[in-house]
Amino acid sequence: MPDKYSAFGSHFENKLRVYHQGGLDTYCGFYSVLNLINFLYFKRSLGAANAGDFIGAKNFSNFKRLIVTGAFDGFFPERPFGDEGLDTQPLKDVLSRTLSHFKINAWLKIEEDESIYLGDQQQDKFWFRIGAEKPFVEPNSPNHVLGIAAVMEDKKDDLGHWVVLVGRDHLNGTNIGCENGWNGVVLDSDRGYKFWKIVNYGSPQLLIRIQRNRNVMDTLMHWVYSFISVSEV
Repeated sequence: MPDKYSAFGSHFENKLRVYHQGGLDTYCGFYSVLNLINFLYFKRSLGAANAGDFIGAKNFSNFKRLIVTGAFDGFFPERPFGDEGLDTQPLKDVLSRTLSHFKINAWLKIEEDESIYLGDQQQDKFWFRIGAEKPFVEPNSPNHVLGIAAVMEDKKDDLGHWVVLVGRDHLNGTNIGCENGWNGVVLDSDRGYKFWKIVNYGSPQLLIRIQRNRNVMDTLMHWVYSFISVSEV
């Protein structure tokens, strides 16, 4: 199936469906959780008929059971529009509950150093919140990154945007392509992010290839506010 936007608010990377949020809501955190779950199931079920759309229209019942259990109670923003979405710890809790529901064993870690105050001036010296860069730099490899990142595209991007970053090592055997020279793909619910890589001009910075309509641009992210790493067990 071609990679394109569809009437169902999603697009396809090969056979993997990437779910899209509404243009006005602040639910990107929830969509990042569902897109991550869908990718993990996709990897495990490449030969299955519903691989690639596990929690969507082809197999909605399991997702519906998750909602009925109340797993998201207290996490959804009170207002569908104009809210600020989820911060890191609540999103990690939502991800943990969702992984458990779908019987996927994984270890989660908030990478940033939460002991350093967010408004501390030393944070301004870097493109990542201090500590969040660790999975992307030596001795670790960015190609092996898997997790959910809160990225701020520029200084005006006050809320930021949660996306799934999948390192190219996790794409082996999936037929999902990652262009040469890039560290991985982005599963993005709203902004048209496609590929990502780490560049280093004194300190590591996240570069994302963005495709909006027919316009393609490579954009350095102003800041990575948070990163929740995911290690399959």
